[in-house]
Amino acid sequence: MFSMPPSEMAWKNKVKMTLGNMTTVVVKYGYVHQNAPYPLDSTAESGYVYHGH
Repeated sequence: MFSMPPSEMAWKNKVKMTLGNMTTVVVKYGYVHQNAPYPLDSTAESGYVYHGH
């Protein structure tokens, strides 16, 4: 395991992979109830924009 800088500790849709290391992505999908509140406010300001390829 690698330590993460504070700027990387947020909800993101990316995975950093380094040469020679194995990366495992574990995702839990659950049923979304139509009237249930969503635990993440996607309209809140994140503080910065990050984009990469």
